[in-house]
Amino acid sequence: MPRPSTKKPSLSGGPTLASTRDYWTLHLRAEGKSGRTISTYLRALDKLDAFLAVRGMPRTLEGIRREHLEAFFVALGERGNAPATISILFRALRPFWGWLAEEDEIERSSMERMRAPSVPLDPPRRARRAAPGPSQPAPAPRLHRGFDP
Repeated sequence: MPRPSTKKPSLSGGPTLASTRDYWTLHLRAEGKSGRTISTYLRALDKLDAFLAVRGMPRTLEGIRREHLEAFFVALGERGNAPATISILFRALRPFWGWLAEEDEIERSSMERMRAPSVPLDPPRRARRAAPGPSQPAPAPRLHRGFDP
C-alpha cells in the first residue's frame, strides 16, 4: 500500500518546510521521540524557514540546496551562536532531510554529503573555572565524572 504523500496540489511550487512540519511532527511522535527531541527538531526547522524567508531564498523542499543550508549555518555563527549550538541545529535538521528523501518528497537529502560543524573541546567561557589565585586554595579533585559540588 503506498504511503500518503505530504505533497498538496494547492501549493504553488511544491511543498515547503512549513507545509511538511505537521507531517514531520507526526513521524517523530510515531517513532517515539521525546518531547524535548521533537521540540529541538522543530525549533531548528523553524529557524531555517525564517532564515530562508528573510534572505529571499527558496522555501520549497526541491528548491532548498546545500548552499542555502551552508549559508544558514554560517549566518548562525556570524550572529554569535556557539559552535555547539550550531552543531545541535545541524544534527536536528539532518534527520528531516533524510526523512524527506525516504518518503520520496525529494530525490536526495540536501544534507547528504554535509559534515557536521566541528565543536572545539574547550568548555564554554561561563563554565570555565578561574585559576586559583594566591589566596585561593586549589579546588578539590573531582571524584566522579559529571558530579560538580
